[in-house]
Amino acid sequence: MSSDLRNRAIDITRYLNNFDIEAIRGLFSDSPDFHFRFGPESAFQALGKPGGFNKEEVLEFFSNHRGIVKEFNFLEPDFVVEGDRSVAYHTRSDGISVDDQPFRNEYSWFVEFDDDGRVIRVIEMVDSAYITQVVPRVGYVSKYL
Repeated sequence: MSSDLRNRAIDITRYLNNFDIEAIRGLFSDSPDFHFRFGPESAFQALGKPGGFNKEEVLEFFSNHRGIVKEFNFLEPDFVVEGDRSVAYHTRSDGISVDDQPFRNEYSWFVEFDDDGRVIRVIEMVDSAYITQVVPRVGYVSKYL
């Protein structure tokens, strides 16, 4: 695997730090097979949509993330595993929620690429115990719930 795919996978979280949705759009495949979902299943109760998101839905969700956090910073991954057309990595975030409380969470990202080197599938695992406390506290409601 090239370091380019590794960087592209990690760029998702780097771009989220600045809410650069258009840069993320450029990483994601336009294929109707694109799929993004949160895990574990308990995270759906706070964030998601059962079955996951297509490209436009997840980009809209990322845009609406400002309803949860006003400052957001994914840290550089502390563990990365690379496969043939996939990258998995572990990271944490440090930021401030919209109610001025610290926003710190833990994530594992699983990213798969198509033949053109664009992201075709993502599973984002979040600390669901934490997120299910924060989301109601700040009053965020997913339109999919």
